[in-house]
Amino acid sequence: MKRRQFCKIIGASTAGTIAFGSTAAAHSHAGEVSTRGHFDIGWGGVELTGGHDETDFDTDGIPGYDEGDPPSELVVMVHGFMNDESSARQTFGDTADGLRANDYDSPVVGFSWDSDWSLFQWWSATEIARRNGPKLAAFLNDYERQAGGTTVRLVAHSLGAQAMLSALDALREGDGTRPASLSLLGAAVEDQTVAVDGAYGPAVATQVGQADNFWKSDDGVLAAFGGVEFDGALGRYGAEGETPDNYEDHQVDYVNDHNSYYLADGGCLHEVVAEW
Repeated sequence: MKRRQFCKIIGASTAGTIAFGSTAAAHSHAGEVSTRGHFDIGWGGVELTGGHDETDFDTDGIPGYDEGDPPSELVVMVHGFMNDESSARQTFGDTADGLRANDYDSPVVGFSWDSDWSLFQWWSATEIARRNGPKLAAFLNDYERQAGGTTVRLVAHSLGAQAMLSALDALREGDGTRPASLSLLGAAVEDQTVAVDGAYGPAVATQVGQADNFWKSDDGVLAAFGGVEFDGALGRYGAEGETPDNYEDHQVDYVNDHNSYYLADGGCLHEVVAEW
């Protein structure tokens, strides 16, 4: 697809729905895992920047890891495409607020990655999301070793689903930790990817206790995904094909728009928490 066609398709659908660099006076999430600055896009494609490898990460304020005692439960949230550092923090804070509004009080930490690229760089951003999987997996393994019996729940929005599913794949390959649950919100990955014969179906089956996909049939941003990837999005159609026994689709057409899944008002976190 030509770049002009790509921008016309995805730009029209995302106009007014993506928060570019939004900030808040205070953020209510508990801490962050970050791989910001670990990847760049060069002439040869996506590459690691100097001083970084395939599994390193940075942390700040993670309960039971950087400071304090391990909590009984911990939510790890991964943001989507076109989030700079500030808008990623807004997403994490909104998720924490939304969960608290639904009587879930355990700490929420964010996984912040290099997603703030232009629309022209969608395919490279997708590759960066995939390559963040082993880094997120390394954190999850380290956290289990240090925090012990904490129940870990995974939440991913939009293109963050690619990073999260890639992390499960890395955990499966390395016989790693097994988080209690996975909740995908408006997932910007292909709809067959979680099938038993899909790219990440085996990892979903073995590496999480349960997996829930929350999809919206009239998600305008994910309509653009179909025009770019020439395939349906998991977050717009649900899964295609036979899925693992621990996987369930949830149609949530009442969600306001693509960036509302994780909000206290207009989102679907009440259904997310109900599955936990």
